[in-house]
Parts: sequence; C-alpha cells; structure tokens
Amino acid sequence: MKSQNKRAKYWIKIRKEVVIPMFKEKGIESCELRFIGCTGKLFTGFAHRHERSWYYCKPDALGDFNQILLICSTCHLILDTRKELKEMKFKELRGD
Repeated sequence: MKSQNKRAKYWIKIRKEVVIPMFKEKGIESCELRFIGCTGKLFTGFAHRHERSWYYCKPDALGDFNQILLICSTCHLILDTRKELKEMKFKELRGD
C-alpha cells in the first residue's frame, strides 16, 4: 500500500490533470446539489462516492466521473453526515 503522502500527491495530480478539465468540458463549474444553504460556486470541491480507503486498491477510480461530484462545502458536510442521502444523490446524478 502506498503511504498517505503518495496517495495525496496522486489525487492532487489526477485532480489537476484529469478531473478539473473533465468537469470544465462538461460545463460543471458550481455545486451540483444545491441543498438549502448552498454556496454555489464558492468553496467548491470534489466529493467521492466512497470513503477514501475504498480507492486504495482502485486508485484510477479517483478520477472516474461516476465517482465524483463537484459540490460546495455546505453540501459536502450534509453528504458526509447522511450516508443514505449520499448514495441516493450519486445514483441520481451519476447512475450505478
């Protein structure tokens, strides 16, 4: 298994080279969820479908469009605290 530092560096590289251009190409530049209190384009980041440990054996899945949502920090906090809602929103927006 890679050290946490190498995994973090890998995600930073994938995000910069693959994920950000992919989302721009698809026209996704603000929060995809829009829950109450959403900040829209402010404080956005990427949320993954699974916990970080799930990607240890599947590092290429980190950059898979079906595994990522662009969301604001407010909506991210909501997803992190409600697992069922997270699963539902990923299925709704990205499929199975």
